[in-house]
Amino acid sequence: MSEQKKLISEQLINLIPCLMCGIPIVWLLQTEGVLGIFGEYFMFYYCAMLFIALLMTAIDKEKMLYYAGAAYTVAVLIVFRDRELALNCLAAFIVFSILMMLIRSRGRREVLTLIAIVLTVICLWRAEPTKAVAASLTGLIILAISGYITKHGRYAVTLVVLIECIVLLVNVDTSPLLWKPLTKGVDKVMLAVSDAFKNTEYRLGAFDSVSYTGYNEPGGMFKGVNYRYREELDVQITGKISRIYLKGASYAGITSNGVAERISEEIDDNGWFAIYLNSLYKYGITKEQAASFSKLLKVNVKYEYMKTEDVMRSANLLSIDEDKEGDEHSRDHEYSFNYAALDYANPYLDYVVKNGGFVNGPRNNKGFGTAMAYDYFYRMNMTGGSNLMTDEGLEGETSVKPAAYSVIKDYAYDIYNIKLEDIIDEAAYEQAFIQYEKDAEDERYLDTALVTDRIRELTKEVTKDAATDYEKARKIESFLRQYSYDHKMDLRGRDNYIEAFLFETQSGYCVHFASAMVVMLRSIGIPARYTQGYRHVTKKGEAVYSNEAHAWPEAFIKGTGWVPFEPTVIYLSAKEAGWGLMPKEKKEEVKEKVSGYDPATAVPPSDVETQKKKAGVSDDMGDENPDALSLKDTVIGVIKKAGGYLSGLMGMAVLLVIIYRLVEIISYKRLSPYDKVLSDIGVISRKCDKRLDGDTKVLSVFDYIPYIKQKKTEYDLNEVFREYYRIRYRGDEPDGEFVVRLHKLAKNA
Repeated sequence: MSEQKKLISEQLINLIPCLMCGIPIVWLLQTEGVLGIFGEYFMFYYCAMLFIALLMTAIDKEKMLYYAGAAYTVAVLIVFRDRELALNCLAAFIVFSILMMLIRSRGRREVLTLIAIVLTVICLWRAEPTKAVAASLTGLIILAISGYITKHGRYAVTLVVLIECIVLLVNVDTSPLLWKPLTKGVDKVMLAVSDAFKNTEYRLGAFDSVSYTGYNEPGGMFKGVNYRYREELDVQITGKISRIYLKGASYAGITSNGVAERISEEIDDNGWFAIYLNSLYKYGITKEQAASFSKLLKVNVKYEYMKTEDVMRSANLLSIDEDKEGDEHSRDHEYSFNYAALDYANPYLDYVVKNGGFVNGPRNNKGFGTAMAYDYFYRMNMTGGSNLMTDEGLEGETSVKPAAYSVIKDYAYDIYNIKLEDIIDEAAYEQAFIQYEKDAEDERYLDTALVTDRIRELTKEVTKDAATDYEKARKIESFLRQYSYDHKMDLRGRDNYIEAFLFETQSGYCVHFASAMVVMLRSIGIPARYTQGYRHVTKKGEAVYSNEAHAWPEAFIKGTGWVPFEPTVIYLSAKEAGWGLMPKEKKEEVKEKVSGYDPATAVPPSDVETQKKKAGVSDDMGDENPDALSLKDTVIGVIKKAGGYLSGLMGMAVLLVIIYRLVEIISYKRLSPYDKVLSDIGVISRKCDKRLDGDTKVLSVFDYIPYIKQKKTEYDLNEVFREYYRIRYRGDEPDGEFVVRLHKLAKNA
């Protein structure tokens, strides 16, 4: 084997472990949210560094490796001028440089063993690694062990590469690689220890001055929180939406010790939809208008690293297939639900809520009224009166009452193309209004235990210009959003942490903002409750991490029911996160662009087939379901994606080679004739060294003559080297013709 091939082989033996170290490292960096590292970007640039290392070895410029890598990083920054790309490229360069120096060190075997152990322990401790990470860790362990068994590293590398290909390609799915039965036992022990520590930490505060982000029952109060980026849920949404609030539980009590009095709710409670439809109907909201502020979506949920009895779902629930309420749910628990996403910033929905929903503004012969005949409905309903839901509204202001079920059923089909009876039947429809009345009169939601005169006066001042409860709630929300966010704020030891938050620290995190708004609402007679769950930005992927655990308040608005608010300043409010849609599109465009739902997936299961036929969707189409893609489409997509990366990589490599050659040419031209002669002799020597047999000894440059390959020019090599010796040792001045001739020989040798 020639010397050059040996060098490339040795470099490959270094690069393969370097690649295997990079995969778990980027997974850890992305999981921890360090510098906004994105796995796909990082690995692209990281592989580019590996390619540069191989290229530098191939052209015999290995000493230029780190300079070339740095130049590549600078080139990415200059060309793309994108902060995220630049950070990922810089991180890839730093990780690559450190690993290469460690792996190429004298104690290579021991260093590789230490790296393999450390990465394996950290990855298993953080969470269950993905298949690629697990395969890379396995390869590292094999390479580390092989270093103590055999000196022929290339054989171990070949074996590891073969194993990696089998593991990664035989079963190409996105599920984690399960190391059974070991992982089951480890998971149980880790979960038990983690839960015990977490519960002790939250409830007693015995071990640390802070808690950790993540969903907790009922959630840490007072203490600050440290961010932990652990995957707790996997959420797949059919349809387009920028963010989703997943509700776990609501609490009525806000006490000096935190939240209390968990509200007992049926997980399949969708009575809000009856109130909502009545409100839209009373104000004559059209299909196009409804499409501008509402989307019916389907969500599939899978529990990852979490254990709880709570079921994560939307407050605006339509239907759910979860039937294990009260059981403890843990990893791999799956279910799905349909819900309605609402844009409270939309002027149509804002008008409906602001003016009292179905309670005010009935549709009658004289237009919109303002009477409050709602109590009349309940008096009749609770005393066995006749069915009051028989018409759309009579003459005059005293005729206000909920519309008949049959009317709302037709209305629901008109604006959403769904069958209301498959979501909520007539009995549940009537029960929804009874529950509405109970919530409106529930004294728990008006508990003023933590309300002080200062809080009440502050709230009155903030809401003095607001006319309705909804406007008052928005005023309070806007006021609190002036406060600063501090996830390490510690409010323990305060007699009234709400008052301390409002008047002293004026800084805190979501639990402080949410509980403060609940207390302020109650101080002016608006029912309110504390809700906790997750706030997930869908653009960041399907994984919901522990740092997305969140708390927010809900206010009971007359005529609408429970409405969520976002007082925590670091998150967008409803107004800021508005969709910006208006009913200007044509009906066909509204259904496709605005409504954001597929009748085949948004409606409850019982009506799926009917809606599929109406929409012309067959079972094997599934445009929005990635699992429904054919193998051919998947392969084509992978090839296109890989082709794009490869093209970019090759283009950058070509650019680097051109830059290197230009620098080499300019540097050579600036040399003196004598230095040019020495430089060219050095080039000839290096090229010939690669062609020498292992036992060949070189005593002078004349020994290179049999190994020099002249392509375009034929020179008397003995005369060339004699002239070189005269210049080098006798001090003769090299003439221009000889310098040119020697340079051509060096280029073609």
